[in-house]
Amino acid sequence: MASAAGRVVPEVVVTSKPDAYGDRERVVIGGRAAGAPAGTAVTLQRSSHGKWAKVATVKATSTGAFVVTYQAGSAKATARLRVVVGATRQVKSAKSGVFGIRPRDAVHVSAALAGGPFVKGDVVTVSGTVAGTTSAVAVRLEELRGATWHVVRSGHTSSRGSYSLATTAGTSSRFLRVVAPEAGRRDAGVSRSVTASHYACVAGAAPVGGMAARFNTPISGSGRELSSLLVGTACAAATGATISVSTYILAANDPEPARILTALRSVAVERGVHVRFVLELQGSGITSATVRQLRRFANVVTCKGGCITRAADAAQMHDKVFAVSDTRWSPGKDPAVILGSSNWSTRQFHQYWQTAALFHGDKALYAAHVAKFDLMRRCATSRCSASQVRATVATDPGRGMTLHFFPQSSGDETVATMRTVGCVPGSHVSISMYIASGSRISAVTKQLRRLVKEGCDVDVLMSDGGAYRTSSAGLAEVRNTGASLRCVTLSHAKFAVYRGVTVGGRTVQAMVTDGSQNWTTSGLRRNDDSTFTLSTAQASGGWQARIKAMASSYEAGWRAIASRSHRCS
Repeated sequence: MASAAGRVVPEVVVTSKPDAYGDRERVVIGGRAAGAPAGTAVTLQRSSHGKWAKVATVKATSTGAFVVTYQAGSAKATARLRVVVGATRQVKSAKSGVFGIRPRDAVHVSAALAGGPFVKGDVVTVSGTVAGTTSAVAVRLEELRGATWHVVRSGHTSSRGSYSLATTAGTSSRFLRVVAPEAGRRDAGVSRSVTASHYACVAGAAPVGGMAARFNTPISGSGRELSSLLVGTACAAATGATISVSTYILAANDPEPARILTALRSVAVERGVHVRFVLELQGSGITSATVRQLRRFANVVTCKGGCITRAADAAQMHDKVFAVSDTRWSPGKDPAVILGSSNWSTRQFHQYWQTAALFHGDKALYAAHVAKFDLMRRCATSRCSASQVRATVATDPGRGMTLHFFPQSSGDETVATMRTVGCVPGSHVSISMYIASGSRISAVTKQLRRLVKEGCDVDVLMSDGGAYRTSSAGLAEVRNTGASLRCVTLSHAKFAVYRGVTVGGRTVQAMVTDGSQNWTTSGLRRNDDSTFTLSTAQASGGWQARIKAMASSYEAGWRAIASRSHRCS
């Protein structure tokens, strides 16, 4: 400190300053102007375009100390600064040396979310990189709650800047981001926000009148009608209900089955729905990994070579049943059952012609299928026989519905049902079948020949693609009945529609049969299968009109399949 003409020249020293600054950061600079009296103006200046501009002014304390703060702008270049002490009667103006504060090293944080939407309890993983670093750095996963971000997980990047942070999904969507805090000369980095969407399990509509038929449209290779029906019905399950599923093929990682499984997992975890599976291991492609995946939220029983007969390579658990003990569609206990032809794979849903029928509120129908389901569960671990299967079960009175369960130790309920049908002028029979073989085809074609002889117009569609197909001799046997025969590539539908026929002597009746069974001996005697018959002759009241509407739906579905048919080779 020196004097000039009686006034002191203060010695200005900057004692504290940051090494670096970030965008819009509050910068604090401290120091001392030795000899400056209390209240002396101390100004922080910044060099800009060759000129010094005032940034902020404070007053020195009695010891000459000062602290200057200011809000930095965009951190793009090193800030050249100095401190100037103003002249007073006691001191002359003085300046500190010029000093610089460099911008913090910029970092860029990327963030991406794997999977979703998420069910409660799912692991939500956010991964990405922190660019602009040369070593491992701290990162934290934050969640927006209200207007405030909260830390939910902390970790570090690898030496190359990559990271992976996990949290758990709840019952609502979560908004997440990743922050790399500032450290030393490195600026803070904040990723874009990513949304961990909560899975919304939306119930499908209840079938009008208690029953509805659905058909997929595989023409474009993207038919989702049946998988959407299964998703919507699963999401309609009431809290605490039980869903019992039997299916032959279940490709759990295929997109369409994955949609159904997500819905089932959602109601299991978030509504306490009890989900049960009976699955076939023989020839179905179902792996131990699939079983483990399902057992995370469901009870799973597996069979090999059928559940009831366990006839090794000669049998399969071939059912395609989806039974819900209680739904949200109506007050009180209102079960729903889907009976169909489709296995659970994207190929089956997208590329094959398939059918499904949804029935709502039929308690006897639900009870019968659960009884068959529980029998298969028991037989999976104990010796059973086809004689234990109740072959025919009537559902709720007046509905005109009869169930047929297989394997059957004797008789043939499919053929027996055909025997009840007679023909009059205008009678029409439309059939779609995946495969026919063995002695069974002779029994079926005998009835087809009789129907043609009695005057029915009989049209038959058979599949000539897929893993199995009817032999040339079998197709010839169908053709020799006098029925019209056409073939369809990849049709897995197994139904028949009878219109304007006599049933048990009653004229002008409608009847529909559908289910999982093929016209094969194994389907009759060894496989676990289910079919149903709807008959106006057995129905009363408004159910007759509903069955006629179902027959019309099935006829429309048959015509859609027939529109893609060709001459059998």
